[in-house]
Amino acid sequence: MCQLCGGAHDAALVTRPAHRLAGFSWLGDADAAADAMRNMLGRARASADAASPLWRSPTVCLTWSLEDDIRHFAGFALDEGANASGLETIELPEMEFLSRWHGEGDGAVVMSYAAMFEILPALGRSWETRHFHHREEYPPDVDPATAEAMRIMLPVKA
Repeated sequence: MCQLCGGAHDAALVTRPAHRLAGFSWLGDADAAADAMRNMLGRARASADAASPLWRSPTVCLTWSLEDDIRHFAGFALDEGANASGLETIELPEMEFLSRWHGEGDGAVVMSYAAMFEILPALGRSWETRHFHHREEYPPDVDPATAEAMRIMLPVKA
């Protein structure tokens, strides 16, 4: 249940427009992934605050599950023509997602993702892994040490 609104965190189909992200990548094994992700989340948040102190993008994290490793990217939306000096950039096309809010009291994130996978067929959608496997959006004021509340997103196709 949502602590703010008292309602359930229902999943919904959403679209994100084409955009460019600037941030940091990491590649490694599953055992080190959580610590690496927290580190990158903090670095991306600090870079976003320095790049645009007035408009605060959510911190966007992308994940690729590779054969033997996991790749993470943590970054922020970059305005067209903005300088991304020293940062990796990723251009993303317009995409559709199955999305839901995962709150602090919702248990393991993996269980929230599992519940989303279960409803994909009823929505007439399948998992689209061409660009990445998962997307998470963290609020601008996220504390990387305790980042438990986020929007979790599965890229989908009809």
